[in-house]
This record gives sequence, structure tokens and C-alpha cells, in this order.
Amino acid sequence: MKIYVCVKHVPDSAANIALKDSKHIDDNVTLLLNPYDEYAVTEAVSFKKYLNEKTSLCGTDDDTEVIVVSLGKKDAEKTLRSAMAMGADRGILIETEKIEDSITTARLLKAAIEKDGVPGIIFTGRESIDMAGMQTMFRLGANFGFPVANNVVKFTPDITNNSVEVETLTEASGRDLYQLSLPCVLGAGRGLNSPAYPTFPDVVKAKKKQILSVSKNELNIDKPQASTEIIELKLFAGKRTPEEIKGDLSQKITSLVKILKEEAKII
Repeated sequence: MKIYVCVKHVPDSAANIALKDSKHIDDNVTLLLNPYDEYAVTEAVSFKKYLNEKTSLCGTDDDTEVIVVSLGKKDAEKTLRSAMAMGADRGILIETEKIEDSITTARLLKAAIEKDGVPGIIFTGRESIDMAGMQTMFRLGANFGFPVANNVVKFTPDITNNSVEVETLTEASGRDLYQLSLPCVLGAGRGLNSPAYPTFPDVVKAKKKQILSVSKNELNIDKPQASTEIIELKLFAGKRTPEEIKGDLSQKITSLVKILKEEAKII
């Protein structure tokens, strides 16, 4: 089985992000593997081990592999190497200099995966921390005609019935239970597992693993009829104006409640 994991090269949330212009961030910012994708890679590697154990017990050969796929500039190879250090077998980089929207991204990911092989299952993170759109996995599933579940926090395979059972986390800590036939697309959420961070030997081994680079134009996808674009990026600047609350204790409490209710609007 070919297990694909779609990963993204994103700015480090702890980095000091600056803008190069109204539509682009400074290229010097530190970029890394999207944190939610760490759960996806870890689950994919764990699923591979499960399948290998099953085939070993049955006395059959197994060619299961985990392939990470990313869309971005040449520098995104670093994120693929990080994923391979976590246990993925090889990587595919779709090279593009443009920031693609989720519509085009999903089409390019589908084209790259189909060119490589037949997917048995596709994992993604539940969202990327830079855009937080939660769109790509659903569009990818729709393009393939696969069922999709997002924010998965529990994954139980049932290979006998060629399906998987998953729990997804919803609002107010609610949980939904689904059974999906394979192949399917799953967006990994926090709590699905504990990410398997690589050791130094893992990092060294990852440098020798294969990354296939393919340009966006080589995939020759149909141009979508719809698209989205970034109009303008603005740095979030929280403005705080300290104000002393005066009066006796009763007056201070009354003033504080008024501020929380009318200005902060949290009560």
C-alpha cells in the first residue's frame, strides 16, 4: 500500500515575522514542517508498521511505503527531509514560486500523487498554521472521489473490511465516530498521537532518502474556474492602553465589570 502524507512548509510560529511587501512575508523567516502535519506523518508511519506486521503474520510480501508530498519553493525540501527523518520513506516536491490557493493546491497534489502511484490512504494535518483554511484536504478528497474526515484524534484500521474507523473532535469537545472505506483522506488533529521526533541518526539517514522534484507546469492540471487570492497581508499589532481604575473597592469592581462587559465583551 502507498501511504501519502501531504505536508506544508510554514513560518515558525515563534519567529519574528516581517513583511517584504503587501502580499509576501520576508523570506528570511524560519520555515518548518507544519505542526499538525507532524501528527499526520507519525500516524502514517505507525500505520505502515501495523500493515507490515499484518502481512508478516500472513506470510505475504509487503511493499508498503510512506511518501510525503509538498508544494512550494526549493527550500521546502527541508520540510520533506524533516518528515523523512520522522520515518517517511521518500518525498515528492511540487516546485512553484507562487503562493497557490487551496483549489490549485489540491489539484496539484492529486496530479503528483496519481503520477507516482495509487494511494491506499492520504493523511494531512487538520490545517496549516499560516492560512488555517481547512480546505485542502476536503478539495483533495473531492477531486479523488474519496471520503474525508478532519481533526481526527483516534484512528483504528480494519484491513479485513478495507476500512478505517476514526473519531473526530468537534466544537465544545464533542466527538463524532465515522467508518470510512479505503482509500480516504484524513486530517490529523492534536491528540491523535505523540509526534515521533527524530534522533540524530534519523536525520542523517533522511539526507540519503530520495526526493523527486517536479515543476508545477509538468503536472499540466486544468485551470480551475474559481480561485482565491491574497489581497493584502497586515501584521497584527495589539494596542494596549493601560488605565488605572480608581475609587474604593466597590467602585473598582463596578468599573472592572463594566469594562469587561462593554469594552472587552467577555462577560
